[in-house]
Amino acid sequence: MFVEKIKYKKIIIFSFLALGLLILIFYNHKEEKALIENNNSNEITQNNYIENVNYSYEDPSGNVYRVSAVKGEFDIENSQIIFMTNVNANLLMANGTNLKINSDYGKYNISNNDTIFSKNIIIEYLDNKINANYLDFSLSRNNLIVSKNVVLKNKKNNLMADIIEIDIITKMIKVLMHNQNEKVKININN
Repeated sequence: MFVEKIKYKKIIIFSFLALGLLILIFYNHKEEKALIENNNSNEITQNNYIENVNYSYEDPSGNVYRVSAVKGEFDIENSQIIFMTNVNANLLMANGTNLKINSDYGKYNISNNDTIFSKNIIIEYLDNKINANYLDFSLSRNNLIVSKNVVLKNKKNNLMADIIEIDIITKMIKVLMHNQNEKVKININN
C-alpha cells in the first residue's frame, strides 16, 4: 500500500509537470505565430524578446505607417503590446506628406497600431521639428498628442508649450498650456 501511494504521487507530479510543459509550449508557439503573422522580418531571440522589430500598416485611404526598433519585448500580460527600444517611425500619407518620429523608447499596440513614444523624441513634420519626451500617436484618432518639455522649431519661430496636438488628416496644429493663465513662449526668428 505504501508503494502504491508513492507511485500514485509520482504519477500526479509527472502529470502536472507534463501539463505545465504543454501550456508553456502552447503559449510560446502562439506568441511566435502571432509575431510571424504580423511581420516576417522580426527576429525572435528569446521567449518574449525580439530584435530588429518592424511593423507596417496601410489604411484604406492609402496612408502607410511603419515603425521599427532595435529591440522589443512583449508585454507578459498582453501579447498585443510590445515595448521597444531605439524607435523609428514614419507615416507617409497618401497626399505625400511625411511625418518622421525618433525616440529612445516606444510602446506599440499590434492590434490597432497606436504607439506611445517616450524620451528624446524628435518629430519632423512639414517644415516643423518638434522635440519632446512623450508622444501619444493614434491612427484611430488620426492625431498626435505631444507633451513634456515640448519645443517646436521652424524657419520662423521657436515655440515652447506644454502640449502640441497635430491632426494628421487636416494638418492642423494646436498649441496648448496646462494652465490657461500661462502663455505659450514664442521666439521669432529673423
